[in-house]
Amino acid sequence: MSTEAITVAVLATICGAVIAAVSVLIITRNREPDAGPTGGRAESELVAASLTELARRVDAVAQGQANAQMQLSEQLRAVTDGNLAVQRDTGRLAEALNHTGQRGRWGEVQLRRIVEVAGLTRGVHFTEQLRIVGDDATIKPDMVITLSDDRTIVIDAKVPLDALLAQPVQGHRSADSTGPSAAEAAAQHAAAVGAHIDQLASKGYWRQFANAPEFVVLFLPAESLLGQALSSDPGLLERAFSRNVVLATPTTLLALLRTVSLGWRDRDVAENAAAIHEIGRELHDRLRAMNSHLVRLGSSLGAATDNYNKLVGSYEARVLVSSRRMADLGVSPEPIESPQQVDRLIRQTSGVALTSTEPP
Repeated sequence: MSTEAITVAVLATICGAVIAAVSVLIITRNREPDAGPTGGRAESELVAASLTELARRVDAVAQGQANAQMQLSEQLRAVTDGNLAVQRDTGRLAEALNHTGQRGRWGEVQLRRIVEVAGLTRGVHFTEQLRIVGDDATIKPDMVITLSDDRTIVIDAKVPLDALLAQPVQGHRSADSTGPSAAEAAAQHAAAVGAHIDQLASKGYWRQFANAPEFVVLFLPAESLLGQALSSDPGLLERAFSRNVVLATPTTLLALLRTVSLGWRDRDVAENAAAIHEIGRELHDRLRAMNSHLVRLGSSLGAATDNYNKLVGSYEARVLVSSRRMADLGVSPEPIESPQQVDRLIRQTSGVALTSTEPP
């Protein structure tokens, strides 16, 4: 409701209240002509009190109206300031994107963010701005993705935005505006995307790599860029596929890169399994060699025990007999004690499988 309407409503309320009070006063006097001066004074006081209360309420309404109008003015001022800030930022963004270098940089930043979200690592799974010197020309794709089987996918992040930037902002198009309409801008954007498709197809990025599939990915950093192009030229996708160019938005490219990341994880799991198998085989060989050494040591200990017992037997039978005779004859008062034989058996290992092969 506008300020004028509120003012009219307040004045109408005041006038109605005054007319009602006067009408009540006239009717009361007509019904009681003999009330006397006391009754007239009471009626006057009642009307005065009613008018005072009415004035108080009118002042409250006016004060509330003034406060509401002040708050509305502040909110409108804040909205105006916000619109101005948005217009300034939009203008700066449009001015920055008008430069081809900044536009390409924007596409590269968006591409790197998606690749990192997919779980790929720079320098391992992808390379940026790889310079390749070919027979005919030197190419420099924005990004080269390396697959788990050492194949490569080339991604281009150049963004054709000239037609869309030339279109006036919706809601700010004036009658004398010279910019293209929405339909014209969409048609020009579709033509620019088609021209970029033909340019990428003519470069033949996949021919510069030995294990690259025969296509190149054209990355559009926003879903709306592809949507507006297809709204004007529905056959753009078929045209791109026929030229070995895949149009990818952030959503479709993320799904593709997630698949690439899954392939790398499967490769890491397979390599770890092969490493575990090799370590286990090496450990088994070492255990087998150690077991052979243990068997040899046990055999040596058994032979040493047998030889020791034979020596003890010969010593007792041949040497100690003469020593005892000499003690009996009084040559030596202290007899020589007999050494004890070793009767403990050497425990054999139970690893038959390990002892079946000689160590290297």
